[in-house]
Amino acid sequence: MLKKLNSVVFPLLNKMSTKKIEFPLENLNTIALRPSEIKGETLYSLPLVESLSKKHKLSVLLPDNQDVKYFRRLRAKIIRYPAKSGPIGMYRLRNNIKDSYDLFIDLNETDIQVFSYLLKNPIVASINEVPGVNITARTHKKSITGKYQYLIDLLGFPALKWKTKALRARRSSKKREKEEIIGISSDISTQYHGLHRVSDEDGLRKVTTLITKRNDLSAIAFLLEIPQVLLLEEKDPFQPPDAIKVVRYSRKITPKIIGDCLVT
Repeated sequence: MLKKLNSVVFPLLNKMSTKKIEFPLENLNTIALRPSEIKGETLYSLPLVESLSKKHKLSVLLPDNQDVKYFRRLRAKIIRYPAKSGPIGMYRLRNNIKDSYDLFIDLNETDIQVFSYLLKNPIVASINEVPGVNITARTHKKSITGKYQYLIDLLGFPALKWKTKALRARRSSKKREKEEIIGISSDISTQYHGLHRVSDEDGLRKVTTLITKRNDLSAIAFLLEIPQVLLLEEKDPFQPPDAIKVVRYSRKITPKIIGDCLVT
């Protein structure tokens, strides 16, 4: 039902609100940001939240199944929306959004027109060329960080700093020794011995290198500048930051694939 509304009803509603856009954008006081909902991509938006919230009144739209602890550490209003909802739920959400916005940045490919309507039709900017977007950041850069940086440059905001104050969890009390400690994310099933299982940020801070799938740990490791090897399926279109080493696999992760990570 929601997809049908998105493809028929919301485009008509959006057309009722004309938007005149002139560069440079001026008088942008209130901004709404909807990070990517895709697993392993959401936390890459933390530097955007931190940067935009310094000089603007910022609201961040997050699904109700997303952990928000890192976002709560930054100066932004969090608006939760149902990850799965019909038209009645979306209408109620619209009534709960009291603020009006000058700019809406959506980092997803779907439901942009829905959220544009919910936010009372502000100017919409995105890295994706999809219906409902007024400003599309078209760039030859493929990495997620390159796309986000290009979008920020296009909108005239200060360059992003990928280190973020949102990651301020306590450090390990043990002094890190010089020998290499290789971690592996706990969502990888493997019997490869000698690797330290890592399930959270505290465990991540104890390793020198991480082997991981696309998940929040991978994003946190990048933001903490911890070297990692990212395991991606061959058909996965995700393009990580250039600093991340990638090993691709088909169907399943085998001990041989893990061995390839250790020699990469």
